[in-house]
Amino acid sequence: MSRQMYVRFVFVAMAGLAGVAARAAGPTLAFDDIKTLDVAATLQPDCRAGQAPANPDETMWKAVTPHFALYLDPQSIKQLPRGGGGFRYMFYLADRRSATPAWFECDTAVFPQGKFIDGYQQVGFTISAPDLPPERKTIQAPIHSLADNDLLEFVKPAAPMKVGISRAGQLQIPLRSLVDDFPLVIASKPVIQPSHGDYWSSWSAATLPSDVRLTRSGTLKIPMPPVNRMAVVMGTLTSLKPDAVHDSLGIDLSYRSALGGADRIKHIDVDVRFVPSVFSLVFALLLGSILGTAAGQTLPGAWKGRNAALKTAARSLLYSALAEAGALFLVAQGSKFVVFGAELDPLQVLSVFFIGLFTSGGKAIVQLTMKPGSEPLPEPEPKGARG
Repeated sequence: MSRQMYVRFVFVAMAGLAGVAARAAGPTLAFDDIKTLDVAATLQPDCRAGQAPANPDETMWKAVTPHFALYLDPQSIKQLPRGGGGFRYMFYLADRRSATPAWFECDTAVFPQGKFIDGYQQVGFTISAPDLPPERKTIQAPIHSLADNDLLEFVKPAAPMKVGISRAGQLQIPLRSLVDDFPLVIASKPVIQPSHGDYWSSWSAATLPSDVRLTRSGTLKIPMPPVNRMAVVMGTLTSLKPDAVHDSLGIDLSYRSALGGADRIKHIDVDVRFVPSVFSLVFALLLGSILGTAAGQTLPGAWKGRNAALKTAARSLLYSALAEAGALFLVAQGSKFVVFGAELDPLQVLSVFFIGLFTSGGKAIVQLTMKPGSEPLPEPEPKGARG
């Protein structure tokens, strides 16, 4: 072999070995830093040879360059351990320069910076290979914040939430998500602490059937435990105003944005007002009407016999029921029910008792409560007395 042919042979062999080594080294992946008006983050990939994922075209997000394909598994996103300061994403890089693509797993650490609302970003990337010019593209990726800003908002009602004491129901909490691009996931186990623990059997077992996905806005329905009726009735007996708060529930909701967002806690305070059962209201109206009628029978000349007293009692009860129905109608229409200058709630036991009492024996009640020596109320003049 001549010297010239030997040199050519060595040169070709070295070029071939260099190509094999370059192919063995594989491509490299680099991401652009994310810098927008609202969002900032850096992505640091670590790629190594791996296996092809299952059904990547159906389950992952994809960006294609002339010789490569980059996939993001959105279900792989996890927050780094405490102190890690970021998230872990799994990208897959397919080298399509051969009939059977070579696959690389790119374990990527994402470090967000500052406060922003979680959302999608178009992330620029560059794939470099020794024997190719760099290939650039963008891929969509969810970027999550680690700051302590709220992503969940409690739409507090103008009035306390009404809770019936006769049966367990659902505590309905209106919520609004501040994330537009994907849902918020609310954990199924809220932590609830009432101001008056004796009003309830126990809130420790209050759980949702499963985690709740909230898109934009919705109502979270938390099953309520049974109410301790006697404790509620005695504790709220003198609460007559229609907007009075009977109990306040401190609720901690654990939540995160979907696709691997950071765990957060939203604390809300929910004011509740207990509504007595229909039986309690009927009993209070009946008792007040009976006592009012009995007081009326104590006035001089009022007693006309048992039959007359029974008729008076029945008539007084009817008038009391009409007065209660009228009060409920006025309040339902947005008006106020005011007695002696005080605004009352016609759905509370003591208020209903007073309606029955004063409707059935108003004059007698006033005279019985007058101070000794006061002038009695004048008797109404008979018809035709004035000429």
